[in-house]
Amino acid sequence: MKGGRKYDAMPEVSIGTFAPTWTEWWVRLQPEWRGETFPLSTEAPEVSDWSELRKGGPNGIFVVLLSLGWWGMAMESDEELTSWGDVFMGFRWVLEQLLGDTNADTDIEGAPVRKKYVFDLFIS
Repeated sequence: MKGGRKYDAMPEVSIGTFAPTWTEWWVRLQPEWRGETFPLSTEAPEVSDWSELRKGGPNGIFVVLLSLGWWGMAMESDEELTSWGDVFMGFRWVLEQLLGDTNADTDIEGAPVRKKYVFDLFIS
């Protein structure tokens, strides 16, 4: 994306290299309590730090979704579809967590927060 890639121009994607690289990157973006291997934990502590994923703009959660779409468009077999589907459902779970966090009327310090309904598009 730094090199000025156009959002509507899908890059060449080789599932054999893209999928493991993407999942490694995705794991690094997760809070530590989720673990380091798939399937990632969904046993969220009461207070979770989602700061690595709660980022807007072209280099935030959008780029995760965009790259997951590239992976999805490059699939050629049922086995690849199953693997991608598992990862996509994990991504959806993260969006649900982010939505849950943004539904609060105040943040930890009690200041009002702006609700972000964009996640509704992905989880309905």
